[in-house]
Amino acid sequence: MRTADGVRGLNLDFSYPLDLVPTSLGPWTIVVDRRLPGGTATRLEERAAGAGTRIVVPGDPDDPNFEVPTGTLFRLRLRDPIGRQSDSVDLTV
Repeated sequence: MRTADGVRGLNLDFSYPLDLVPTSLGPWTIVVDRRLPGGTATRLEERAAGAGTRIVVPGDPDDPNFEVPTGTLFRLRLRDPIGRQSDSVDLTV
């Protein structure tokens, strides 16, 4: 929900062209960093991807009602089962 200063209850929804099913070498890993306005980037989430092509990331995994301030940067990257990292996808709220 959009508020005067940001977004409350934000979920980021990404899709990927390949099924992220784990391989015999291990799982794909989703890495998400968040930088609040005027702050430094912090790791928001790092977790094994489930099978499928859709990735949903909450604006704040600890508080679903957290108001994400306008100007917040989210950076999502995927790491494949052998450790290679994708280019980042950046989104500013």
